[in-house]
Amino acid sequence: MCRRSVCECARESLNAAQLRAVCGTRQAKRVVVVDVREAAETAVSMIPGAVTKEQFEAEAERYAQHTVVAYCTIGYRSGKYCQELGKQDRPEPVLNLQGRYRRPHNSGYS
Repeated sequence: MCRRSVCECARESLNAAQLRAVCGTRQAKRVVVVDVREAAETAVSMIPGAVTKEQFEAEAERYAQHTVVAYCTIGYRSGKYCQELGKQDRPEPVLNLQGRYRRPHNSGYS
């Protein structure tokens, strides 16, 4: 399976600059940033305000009306997760953060 196709199949995507712009608006209250990486990775660093995939799933009802922005190190795992969430017919968009995790990390998220 081509890894690229998974990311392309995510419903939509946005880049770090777009995420920063959204987080600076009133809409930020309706956005949840989900880190889909493994626990060992999230223990090192996360985008401030993000929740882990496990936290997101444990509180699914709380985030039911939120736009989801998923991210990981490269975009493959978050792309797959966006596909999974897209099958749930969520009322709000599911977005994959484009680029590597270091890109948002170096763009003001740490």
